[in-house]
Amino acid sequence: MNRNSLRHRVTFFYVALLAVALLTFSVAVYLGVRAFITRSLEHSLSMNASTILTDYIKPLDSKGSAWFQNEMSESYPTGVSDTFVRVSRGQEVLYETGEMRGLPISASALASAGDADTSGEVNRTYTKSGQEILTYTLLYRQPQGDPIVIETGATTEPIRHVLRSLFLILLTGTPIILIAAALGGYVLMAHALRPVETLTEQAERVGREDLGERLPVIPSGDELERLSLALNRMIER
Repeated sequence: MNRNSLRHRVTFFYVALLAVALLTFSVAVYLGVRAFITRSLEHSLSMNASTILTDYIKPLDSKGSAWFQNEMSESYPTGVSDTFVRVSRGQEVLYETGEMRGLPISASALASAGDADTSGEVNRTYTKSGQEILTYTLLYRQPQGDPIVIETGATTEPIRHVLRSLFLILLTGTPIILIAAALGGYVLMAHALRPVETLTEQAERVGREDLGERLPVIPSGDELERLSLALNRMIER
């Protein structure tokens, strides 16, 4: 098997070009999915904080602390959940949820980031085990009294699981596609070059037995047909 043959060179070039395209596509898909699901989580945290502010914080003075505790516990239970919520005023914690699902850490163990500089921003904190948590802080300044800080947060573990699965799919799928493309390209090139091989074999036999013998004209309408006609004219001359 001649590795320098046209068939091998064209197949290698085709597979190399496809590999670059697949690598670019895979990187773009991975980064796009990561950005999308991260923004979705950040948007969800900000929406939770805005809902708490509108539905529970602003009516707090008129409806009382007991109502606030009851409504918050129904919407954001203090047991194990996927997200955490903490509402505080000064040093007083008005409400907070319990442990986050899959993390041996409670909301009270997370340092408060609520101040005027971080209001409306998403921050990243890390547990002692290295797990990442996104937190969103919203500051509400009351007409009277200390401002109320609303904090919502969630672990990024689900994002990591999704990205890990996507990475494995891309990692295993790309070689399979390249192998299939190499085999398919090799077969297609063999079919495309078969007329050239026919011309070559016939050219080797021209003139050995019959000086009037000519090459077969390939009726393809492309360069191969023009080549066979040109060779026959050369033989006639």
